[in-house]
Amino acid sequence: MVTNHFTKNYYHDDGENTLGPTVTSLSLGGGAVMKWRRKKVLAGKGKNKQEPQKASKDILQIYLQHGDFMVMTGDEFQKHLEHCVIPDGELRFASTARTILCERIADPAEREHAIQAGIIPARAAKFQYDGDAVLATGDGASS
Repeated sequence: MVTNHFTKNYYHDDGENTLGPTVTSLSLGGGAVMKWRRKKVLAGKGKNKQEPQKASKDILQIYLQHGDFMVMTGDEFQKHLEHCVIPDGELRFASTARTILCERIADPAEREHAIQAGIIPARAAKFQYDGDAVLATGDGASS
């Protein structure tokens, strides 16, 4: 989980090789406009030349308010689209979560560190919720 504060965010994708295809983000504080557009594509001109074409116009736009939860998923989504977030001027944070694909980390030491850092400690088992438990209140009554 990463929490970021941006004053401006330029068009980009979240298609990093060592991260899973799903991006989740919780918007906190001020609002922001989030836009998506098709990426620039390379068009061959002449022998072995690759020239970028102009990026497309925005194809989707949403307004994120405090507490909104955004999900983008799919390798193809990141491959073909890019996005940007434009805060409306108020202090805004984005708390973003991604899955680290440890098997794709090339450096063995970095891969082992990521594996060890991602292990949930045994002491966390006491907080598991089985879906049937009755929650207790501080006064001895259950709710």
